[in-house]
Amino acid sequence: MALTTFKFGSPYLLSSAFLVLFLVVIYFSPFNQTHFTLNHHSSSSSSSSSSTTTSTSTTTPSGPVASVKNDTVLDDNPPPVLGDLDDEPMIAPASSAPNHMDTNDQDHVNYKRSSVERIEEDLARAREAIRKAILTKNCTSDTEENYIPRGDIYRNPYAFRQSHIEMVKRFKIWPYREGDIPLFHNGPMTYIYSIEGQFIDEMDTSGKSPFLARHPDEAHAFFVPVSVKRMADFLYERTRSHLFHGRIVRVVTDYINVVAQRYPYWNRSHGADHFMVSCHDWEKKRSLEIQ
Repeated sequence: MALTTFKFGSPYLLSSAFLVLFLVVIYFSPFNQTHFTLNHHSSSSSSSSSSTTTSTSTTTPSGPVASVKNDTVLDDNPPPVLGDLDDEPMIAPASSAPNHMDTNDQDHVNYKRSSVERIEEDLARAREAIRKAILTKNCTSDTEENYIPRGDIYRNPYAFRQSHIEMVKRFKIWPYREGDIPLFHNGPMTYIYSIEGQFIDEMDTSGKSPFLARHPDEAHAFFVPVSVKRMADFLYERTRSHLFHGRIVRVVTDYINVVAQRYPYWNRSHGADHFMVSCHDWEKKRSLEIQ
């Protein structure tokens, strides 16, 4: 039977991939220092915890970096990064007269939350909701749906269900725009590698995913839209197969250098909140070599 006629399109694998990614972000956020362990017998209540940080500057790669998008060389003065969305200054209490404020009060009024602080506060609310579900054995949802999964496969079904609720409610991903097809923003939609193409299509090409962020400052994670299958299609040579892995590493490394120089998001977390999606067997080797 011809394998090329086989089509794969299960939405459950994509949903599972989103949920696993969301759990990794909320439990192992690079800006949060407080983690917890799911426990059936936990009896002590936990208060909401959030770690607020300010963005730290990290030295970007020195010297010009070749752009993957147009094969030009980036100058040493990249364009300014867009500011935070909908930042609102904190409002002073009505009883505080402006002409009687001391320096600390004035700083308090002019203070603006950074995008990192707002994201961490949002993740803290998600963690607290999951803790509450574990302790009370009851999930909280904005809808009337009250389904709790059952079975030995779940370590804690209430935590699992509440995690899914929080993912649907909060989780946002920003796909980078740099790079051109066929190696970027494109992937197979059929055959055995179709999950890679479906994810790229939903999160990037078609833009139909409900998890798509409107702006990078509101994103919990950043998607690097590189297709390993397309690199295998266009960069692999049977007569020179020993050169293929090096080519993959150079392409992805160059792409990371481009986005690290243009945006602050890779450098502020050392790439901890960035991810790629591929079901190709060359993905693991390439990732380890890039690290």
